[in-house]
Amino acid sequence: MNPKGSILAVVALGVAIAFVVAGPSIGRDGPSGPDDRKLHPQPQRLADTSRGEASIAATRSAAKVRYLESKATPIGPGASDGYSFTCPKRTPRAIAGYGGTAQAANAGDIVIADSTPFRKGRSWSVGIKNLAAEPREFYVGVVCVG
Repeated sequence: MNPKGSILAVVALGVAIAFVVAGPSIGRDGPSGPDDRKLHPQPQRLADTSRGEASIAATRSAAKVRYLESKATPIGPGASDGYSFTCPKRTPRAIAGYGGTAQAANAGDIVIADSTPFRKGRSWSVGIKNLAAEPREFYVGVVCVG
């Protein structure tokens, strides 16, 4: 594997581990926006990646990480839904999908039903299911590196 590929592999593994460890604690408490299905980066999550990039900064170039995330979207009881994301040119490789409930008090009601890369790794699809007997709100996202 070439040095650039090794760096990307280390970054991908680090991001995947971070989401496995921190994923259950990530929630939403604020008001949600309109259901327009637009993607937007999460600035607070981008700020948290600075520690992960510091370990590879000594190499020739640090990998760039970008998060694309849906807005809070309502879903009925027992229903399934999801989004597909395409990573931008500056961070063209999709390496992970994530998601959950938009309200921290309802943790565990929304689960990821599928998380699949496509288009040669440039795009990622994340599907969720509402396990609750009441409507809930969810969000899903993808991690892109370049």
